[in-house]
Amino acid sequence: LVASQFHLAFYASRFLPNTFALIASNLALANLLLMDNTSRSPSRSRADERGRRLSRVVLYLTFGAAIFRCDLALLIIPVALALLVVWKASLKPMILSGAGFSALAVGLTVAVDSAFWGRPIWPELSVFLFNNPVDNRSAQWGVHSAHWYFSSALPRALTGSLLFAGVGSLYERRARPFVLIALAYVGLFSILPHKEVRFIFPALPFFNVAAAAGLDRLLFKVKKGRKGRRKVAGLVAAVGAVGVVGVSVAYTCVASRASALNYPGGAAFEALHAIGRAERDLPVKVHICDLAAKSGVTRFGEEYGAWTYSKEDHLGDGELRRKGFDYLVSEEAEVPGYRRVGAIAGFAGVVVPKTLDDLRSAVMASGLPLAFETANQVYIHHTLDKKR
Repeated sequence: LVASQFHLAFYASRFLPNTFALIASNLALANLLLMDNTSRSPSRSRADERGRRLSRVVLYLTFGAAIFRCDLALLIIPVALALLVVWKASLKPMILSGAGFSALAVGLTVAVDSAFWGRPIWPELSVFLFNNPVDNRSAQWGVHSAHWYFSSALPRALTGSLLFAGVGSLYERRARPFVLIALAYVGLFSILPHKEVRFIFPALPFFNVAAAAGLDRLLFKVKKGRKGRRKVAGLVAAVGAVGVVGVSVAYTCVASRASALNYPGGAAFEALHAIGRAERDLPVKVHICDLAAKSGVTRFGEEYGAWTYSKEDHLGDGELRRKGFDYLVSEEAEVPGYRRVGAIAGFAGVVVPKTLDDLRSAVMASGLPLAFETANQVYIHHTLDKKR
C-alpha cells in the first residue's frame, strides 16, 4: 500500500525535518502495534514488556517533537489519550518518562544547533513561535480552507488506501484507535490556516494500518465460507480491491514522472555551473529568482566556492544591474542589460496521445501511455557589462 502512495515515497528522498519526524513517528507506531503482542507473553514479563514499549513510544515522539518538528506535539495528544484509554497505560510513568526524554532532547538540540547557529537557540521553539495560530505569520505562505486536509490532501496522499482505511475501521476493531489518532492529529492541524501535505505525514502510516486491515478483509476474508450470491459479492470485492490498488499505482507512476520534470530551477542551476565553468575561480555574483529557489535550487548545488549566490526578493531590472550580478537564474525570458544563455523547460501538463505514433513516442519517453508536455520556465542570463 505504501508503495502505491506517491507522496510518502517522494518525500522520503528529501532532507526535510518532516522526513526525519516521520521516522520518529513510525518508530512510535511500530511500538504501539506491538503493544497488543505482549498479551501472548508470560504474565511475569508482560508488564515489563508493555512498559518498555510505552517508554519507546514516548521517547520517539518527544525526541521527534523537540528536535525535528514541534507539530509532533499534536500527535502526542491523541496517542497519549489512546495509551490511557485503549492500552490502559498508567499516567504517572507517561508523565515522568515524557518529562525526562523531553529535557534530554531539548538539551541535545540546543547544544548542537546553538553551535551551528553561533547563538543560543532552540529551533523548534522558534518555529512554534513563528507558526502559532494566534499570530498566524505562516499565512504569508498561503492559506487553505479548514477542510482542505480532509477534502484534498488526504485523498491525494492515501489514494485508494483511504477507501481501505474505511473498510478496516468498520470490520477490524483493533484498527480503530489508529484511525482515531490520525483523524485527531489532522483535525488539530486543520486549525492552522497555512496547510501543506507534508505537515500531515505522521498521520499517513496510522491510516495505512487500518487500510492494510481493510484490504486484507476484502481480499481474503469476505468470501470465506460464503456460497452463491455472497461468494460472488466477495469475489467482486476482491477484484475491486485489486483494481483500486492498480489505479493508485497508475496515479503514482504519472505523478512520479510529472514530478521528475517539475524542478526547472535545479536543472537551471546545474546548467549555470556548466555554462560558467571557465569563470569558476572568479568572484562571480549570481541572483536566483523565487521560482528557481522553489523548484530545485539548494545550497548543495553551489559548486564554486568563489561565487556568491543571492536569493534577495523583489529586485527590479535596474537593481539587478546596480548590484552587479553577473548571472541571473530568472523566470523572465528577457532582462534588460543581460543576454539569455540558457532556457530550461519544466512540467506543463499531461495529454493523451491521439495517434499510434504519438503513443509509441510517449511510451518510449516515459514508459507510460501518456505524453508529458514541457515549456520553458527558467532562464539563465549573463550580463552585457564587459567590465565584469
